[in-house]
Amino acid sequence: MSCKVSIIVPVYNVEKYLHKCLSSLINQTLKDIEIIVINDGSTDNSSQIIEEFVQKDTRIKAIKQENSKLGATRNNGIKLATGEYIGFVDSDDYVDENFFEELYNTAKKYNADIVSTNILKHKPKFCKYNIKYNEYKTAQNIQDKLTLCLDTKNRFFSCWNKIYKRELINNHNIIFTENKLHEDVLFSLSALYFSDILAVTPNTKYHYMQNPSSICNTKKGTNARNIDRYYNYKQLEILANKYNIELPERLNYYKSFWSTPIIKSYQGYYKTKELLFDLIPINKTLSKIFKIIFSTRTCANSKYSFIFMGLKLSIPKLRTFKRLKNTPFLKYKEMNEDITTLPKAEGQIRDIQLANLELLKEMDYVCKKNNLEYWIDFGTLIGAIRHKGFIPWDDDIDTSMRRDDYEKFINAFEQTTRNHDFYAEYHRGDKDPNKSFYIKIKHKRCPNLFVDIFPVDIYGKNLSKEEQIEETKNIKSLRNKELKTTCHLLLSDNEIISRINKLRDEILFKNQENEKTDLVWGLDFNHAWKNWFSAYDVIYPLKTIKFENIEFPCINNPDAYLSKIYGNYMDYPSKIAFGHSAYAELSIEEKETIKELIPKE
Repeated sequence: MSCKVSIIVPVYNVEKYLHKCLSSLINQTLKDIEIIVINDGSTDNSSQIIEEFVQKDTRIKAIKQENSKLGATRNNGIKLATGEYIGFVDSDDYVDENFFEELYNTAKKYNADIVSTNILKHKPKFCKYNIKYNEYKTAQNIQDKLTLCLDTKNRFFSCWNKIYKRELINNHNIIFTENKLHEDVLFSLSALYFSDILAVTPNTKYHYMQNPSSICNTKKGTNARNIDRYYNYKQLEILANKYNIELPERLNYYKSFWSTPIIKSYQGYYKTKELLFDLIPINKTLSKIFKIIFSTRTCANSKYSFIFMGLKLSIPKLRTFKRLKNTPFLKYKEMNEDITTLPKAEGQIRDIQLANLELLKEMDYVCKKNNLEYWIDFGTLIGAIRHKGFIPWDDDIDTSMRRDDYEKFINAFEQTTRNHDFYAEYHRGDKDPNKSFYIKIKHKRCPNLFVDIFPVDIYGKNLSKEEQIEETKNIKSLRNKELKTTCHLLLSDNEIISRINKLRDEILFKNQENEKTDLVWGLDFNHAWKNWFSAYDVIYPLKTIKFENIEFPCINNPDAYLSKIYGNYMDYPSKIAFGHSAYAELSIEEKETIKELIPKE
């Protein structure tokens, strides 16, 4: 049964604020509403508070879900909404009692698709208006709509001081970005563009509480937030260009240069520690010199690297040093035990290994169903040969695919997977998000589970070993020119794919008569090794190999392949230490998810 307004309230660990939020909603002067409260996996007392309000008011629809983040939660709320209009209220905020009646009446008065109103921001010691309207106004042109929605920081994308016609959202499939912060940026611009009329009212307000424990505040300044921000704002720029929309100056995040460190950082110049001197507004040549003389960086979560006058010193982190020392398999190396006889891992790392194995089995199923070709690779291939399964101190899974199948995989996985908690997407690293770009199979409820998939291209010619090494240098050089020079900007997925395809056109030879030529690792991932090439007969014909007692596809000549990469791969490596997720602090839900995945013996 429909109502006038559906109010969507995502809830995650806000017990301190939730009572006031829900009280402001059940006391609205507009009575014909539904309140969709979605508990996004809260671990505090939010569930009990929601239940108390459900008993008070039958208009509340309480939904409980596993943690899916804000964007996905709002999208789920949209799917459940039945109202003529939809509004969003964050669970640590509240609204005036006449809020939805005023917005709804304004919408009907002006036949508006969207209605916006004032935002009062509550700080610890004072309040101030982020948006303050003095009169009713309407706008139909997109630029006028943007101007009307701008707050004190020249941003327009707050979704919670507005109501939206549900028909507008559904007809144009307008959704929030999922699994990222700043999830409302694209939603808001799309809604404003496709709406016919925007109206604003001065006669009510949204109370925005500055919650110090909110995601935006706790992740302020972190790599994760910065990467999400730059991804969404770059997509915003793409959308604006597509529809010929002129964004406010402060939202033009990708101008070529800015005069001060603060503006440069805010405008999308994402900085890692090794780019410290990019923050200094000095001559570019001097900046390069400073970076050569002095820079710091964190290396692979294992050690600090200090560079002075071109000399590099590595200092192990104390915690990592202890882990290296306490890795149980180190004693076998010291006793010179046969590496092929080592026992399997135990405890958390073994659980993660076996859960990751389920992802690999699902990949195998999808590939067989869709006639896609892949093979296990790198450490997983070593594990299959040397240990008949996982390397005891390693928990991830590496696979490779030919480019033609690789490009079909994400869609094939989405259409064919039997477990919809599994998904495949392009992945990029935090440290240099443009240079690590490849497909991962992941689990929605456990980020410590994944399978890596690396692309392989047909080179089109056969080279000698010396020529392969020389051509690898050339490929690295071209790759750095195309990607490294812009490593402080977060490129969109489509931009990276476009640049990689451009490089492939420059590097690969088109040999239609004979595809049995060398294969080369894809430029999508910045491999560290000096030779990126493999002879055709090293890879093909594919065969199978047992990994954890299950047959998986394998390359034709693993010994030649692995010896080229690792040298004597049948010997102990120079370092034996648990990596990836062995020491991860897993939540109770993650532990339960992992246990559920592992087949019962």
